[in-house]
This record gives sequence, C-alpha cells and structure tokens, in this order.
Amino acid sequence: MAIKHSPRENILRILKESGQHDRAELLKALYDIRYNTGDGDEALVYPLLDHPDDGVVASVLFTLWHSYDVRGDIAPTIRRLAWGDDRDQMDMPIQTMAITLLSEIAKSDSAALAELRAIAEDASTSDIPRKRAWQCLAELFGVEWLSGYSEEMIMTPDGTKSEEIREIVRRAIKNSANA
Repeated sequence: MAIKHSPRENILRILKESGQHDRAELLKALYDIRYNTGDGDEALVYPLLDHPDDGVVASVLFTLWHSYDVRGDIAPTIRRLAWGDDRDQMDMPIQTMAITLLSEIAKSDSAALAELRAIAEDASTSDIPRKRAWQCLAELFGVEWLSGYSEEMIMTPDGTKSEEIREIVRRAIKNSANA
C-alpha cells in the first residue's frame, strides 16, 4: 500500500528534490508553499535562486519576498537582479520581478529609488523590464498608468509616445522633489 502524503509534505518533497521535477511542478510547489508556509521552509526555497529556469527564479523572488520574513536578507539579491540576469529569456521575468520588488524597497530607501530610476533611464535595459521600471515609478509618484502605455513602451520604446510617457513620470518625480 502506497503511503499517502499531505499536500504540504508533497510541496516540501518537490522543493527538496527540485532537480528531479520539471518547471511546472516547481512553479506549482512555489505557488502552493505561499499558502502553506512553515518555519524554516525558506531554507528549501533559497537554493532555487540558482535554478537555471528564469520563471522559477522569478517565482522564488516573489515567494521569498511575500511569504517569509527575509526582506532585509534578500534585498541585495533583488538589487543585483534588477539590473538583469543572464538566465532571463523573452519576457525577462527575473529582472521584471526584481524591479517590481525594488520598487517596494524604494518606498523607504532613497538609494533603491535612485537605482530604479537609473534602470528606467538606461536605454540598454530590455523593453519589458524597462517598461516595468517606468510603471513602478509612475505608481510611486502618483501617475496614472493609462491603458496602452505598456504596449507603447514595449512595442515602440524609442517612439515619441513612449518618450512622452517617460516625461510625464519625470515631471511627477521632479514635482515630488520640489514639494
């Protein structure tokens, strides 16, 4: 007779044996652990920051930030990954997630805010993460992110409309500094 494991035990087993499971299983386990956390689980999640799959790493960042009391510990990793990572492909999920979390840090850390601004202004930042950096800045400075802004900044990042969007955000930042 097979031993029946609890859902939590199955999650922990998948995380412990991450090398034996495919991307989908790991992503599901990372999602599920967010709602079934226990003391010390983060020790099983942290090693997955080195996983080769960009989606898994992005999910690990999200999970560690939102489900465990490790924000101070993981902040340096977030700051580093916000500048990019060689494992990222297509939609650049690692960098995009790191930028999103960097914007959380930037709410109370002026150096993180300066980094977020530098990433947004850096034309060499890939289109999707760069759009996310501008969107995060807009949110931080009270600029409404209108429908179409995201598509515009990804599809024509060097276009006039994209520059107009950036200028709206820049003005909001400047006005905030003058307040």
